Amino acid sequence: MMRKLRDTGDGNGYTATALVLAEWDDPLGSGTAVRIREHEVPEDVASPRFFSALIRQVLAVAPVVHHVAVRESFERRDIPIREESLGTTDLAP
Repeated sequence: MMRKLRDTGDGNGYTATALVLAEWDDPLGSGTAVRIREHEVPEDVASPRFFSALIRQVLAVAPVVHHVAVRESFERRDIPIREESLGTTDLAP
């Protein structure tokens, strides 16, 4: 089902989908001990792929002068441009 919810290019789906398996110690879910069973989730619907897809989408639609530090980190390269934020221009950190 998580795979079917994704956009397949027709614009009728989500940018990314993920499955998180959580297990509570208390069967009613009111306990504080929760285990995330990430090793039981298929790779294509796991959280790392989900967050990568979201970051790629934001970077694809945002002007290149936004999120410069994120672009540099994500693309593993230096980008010699200034970061724009709130109408001012600052050097990217």
